[in-house]
Amino acid sequence: MKEIIDLRVLHHFVLAAEELNFARAAARAHLSQTPFGRSIQSLEEELGLRLFDRTTRSVALTAAGRQVFAHARTLLMHARGFSEEMRALSGAESGAVAFGASQFAVDSVLPGVLPRLRAQAPGLQVHVHIAQWEDLLADLDAERIEFFIAFPGGLTKRSDYRLADLPSQPASFFCRAAHPLLAAGGTPSREDTLRYPWGALDISNTTIETIAVAMGLSPDAALPIQLNCASKELLYEAMLANDMIAVTWTSWLADRLASGAVVDIGQLVRPAIPKSLLIARCALVQRAGRTLSPQARRLCEAILAARAGRHLPSAPC
Repeated sequence: MKEIIDLRVLHHFVLAAEELNFARAAARAHLSQTPFGRSIQSLEEELGLRLFDRTTRSVALTAAGRQVFAHARTLLMHARGFSEEMRALSGAESGAVAFGASQFAVDSVLPGVLPRLRAQAPGLQVHVHIAQWEDLLADLDAERIEFFIAFPGGLTKRSDYRLADLPSQPASFFCRAAHPLLAAGGTPSREDTLRYPWGALDISNTTIETIAVAMGLSPDAALPIQLNCASKELLYEAMLANDMIAVTWTSWLADRLASGAVVDIGQLVRPAIPKSLLIARCALVQRAGRTLSPQARRLCEAILAARAGRHLPSAPC
């Protein structure tokens, strides 16, 4: 017996077993009686079993036929379920997707995307790994995630990764309102800021080099970064508790800036720091030459569409 049985033939057998009348069963299969009878005969030969006792007046399942009938219905039910799941899978309406995001991406890129996507595909399971850039890259290379959203770093110059730029956001230097830097007229020098500890959220070596150049230093200059974490709460607590200066994007501190609890000293430092260098950049990163799953493709399109102000696509392109 072959290892694979034709499900179409098995379906014909189930119809005959349900009807116990070959004419009615053939009609349900949209076949004439002759090819339908050959289909049943081929299954009996394939299994090496007699499945029906047939006379000119009646058709009855044999004892073996009753056992095959039970198994066949279960197999066809699973096959139908498999087909339905594959259709949902290809349409990205179910299944699972794993991707990574930095704290900056969580704060600036993802808001609103996942709830809207879930409303369109409630059966889709989304796993988000929130980590720093280096960890996200390691997860991508190990194929634990299909893509990540974060500062692209040096990946912009590499052909083995594919990047889609996302909108950038202003960044700056921030401190608490009672910081000593603000005591002498509120115009600290670049050198003054270097005398205090710095804190940052998910800052990469590439960003550190950019900030060093913005400060008029060499790219490999040592900056006083004493806290680099993935928690906005920890960084804000450190700012309030001591004289730490936060180097971060502006939007998450908007309410505290408005209340006066925090001051943007990036606008006060002299000589002025070019605003073009104080930018938090973000990109959607995936491995070049890798085909995304339908779920990952749909999620990527949703992220890109949302950031561009478009409606989410109903299905992956």
